[in-house]
Amino acid sequence: MKESTLEIAPKQAEVLFAIGDLARELGTTTRTIRYYEECGLISPQRTDGNQRRYTRRERGRLKLIFRAKEAFTLDEIKQLFEIYDEHPDELGEQQQFIRLCQMMENKIAQINNQMGELVKLRSEIQVALDDVRSKIWVDGNTPVQK
Repeated sequence: MKESTLEIAPKQAEVLFAIGDLARELGTTTRTIRYYEECGLISPQRTDGNQRRYTRRERGRLKLIFRAKEAFTLDEIKQLFEIYDEHPDELGEQQQFIRLCQMMENKIAQINNQMGELVKLRSEIQVALDDVRSKIWVDGNTPVQK
């Protein structure tokens, strides 16, 4: 991946990524990255020409977003980032872990509920299927057996 550098402070340069390069690396679109910015999940730097430049931190956050969005909403992910942003130390990390545990417990309860509903729905559909099959005639006289 092509990395570009911009001078941040005298004698200190940080590797910054252009949005297109980042999108290609992460297998996403620039629009998706801009959407996450609109949601407040990432905050890229801007060049004098107002182009977005992403630090390694923003790149890491994007990777976390893509992994976490399979299980959590963007609002939930944002809550975790906000906890760490307010306390970027061990305390913040611990608070983040506590909140993540709560979110995971809630997600497991939600999945268990959905699984119960799906088992019930499957059973109802099976009963209906058996009923419909019993009404089908193979040779005009004999119902089809399952």
